[in-house]
Amino acid sequence: MSVLVEEARAPGVTRAEIDALLVGLSQPLSSDTSPRERADLLLSLMEDGRIADYTGADGRTVRVAAIQALLALGYPYALEVPPEALEAKARDEGNGARLLSTRKGKVGFGLVTLAGLAQLIPVIAVAATQSWSSWSSLGLTMSLAIAFIVCTTLLPALVTMAGHNLGNGGIKMTGSVWLFIVSLLWIIPSLLGFAAFPLNLIPLAMGGMILAGSMLMHSKD
Repeated sequence: MSVLVEEARAPGVTRAEIDALLVGLSQPLSSDTSPRERADLLLSLMEDGRIADYTGADGRTVRVAAIQALLALGYPYALEVPPEALEAKARDEGNGARLLSTRKGKVGFGLVTLAGLAQLIPVIAVAATQSWSSWSSLGLTMSLAIAFIVCTTLLPALVTMAGHNLGNGGIKMTGSVWLFIVSLLWIIPSLLGFAAFPLNLIPLAMGGMILAGSMLMHSKD
């Protein structure tokens, strides 16, 4: 355990090393470690200003994992959890895993949403220049176009956000891969020159926004 802690405290720590520490903290007490020694280590992690706020892939911070591990030791060690640490744990669990509570999450979700709204502009413009036999045909066409745009932008963004907030890596990855594929469907044709310059910059920019949004939303913090 001490090796994992030192790796987490080292400069240039990676997300994988933080995840390894969280996994180690959730393991049962080993036979060669006394409860007192483990409790002292956990208490030091809670107060460590350098790594206590590091967040793992499951949305937990090191502080939350240390508190959970200390509570799991039971009496009398669980009584040593400082009240302020419990308050911080409640804040971390209530807000730390919410994608839109992070700057990267907000920017990423905003980029994907903006890409979806931008796609509505040509749809509305084309619809306004057409002669429609009835309002129902116009409504059906617009509904299908909007549904397609939602399914390629807002829906996968919401799936990514739900996976992040629930601490479910599988759901989060599904949304991220979904957005990644959509971005490639925009970017590849523009790079192959299917549209003349400068019109090819439009799908390139659209795909770039969705790709950047996906990467930001899939980040661990």
